[in-house]
Amino acid sequence: MKQLVDIATSKALMHWMQSQFEQYVEVKSVKLDSRAASCVVSFRPHGESEQVDLTIAPYALVKNEQGYQFKAEGVQCSRIWLERLMSNYLVGKEYPVPVILARLI
Repeated sequence: MKQLVDIATSKALMHWMQSQFEQYVEVKSVKLDSRAASCVVSFRPHGESEQVDLTIAPYALVKNEQGYQFKAEGVQCSRIWLERLMSNYLVGKEYPVPVILARLI
């Protein structure tokens, strides 16, 4: 059952990411594994021919009075500069989970 929820959440997350970042990248796939607390996002930046793979693992979902918050605890990326950027701006910080995705949690 958890696998089916992960598949549905991955699809919803992919569509949400594409709508949020469409001016920068084309999101190719999102693979969420809630048991392993990992998420792999594959995308192609506009103007580039090669795909970039970003792994966020582990991550945590924190529930508070505003709803769910996403907190990345580690990242790996096929582009070192992007891995460093994500380490600075994503790791250790909490970001609100969009309502449409929170419904699937």
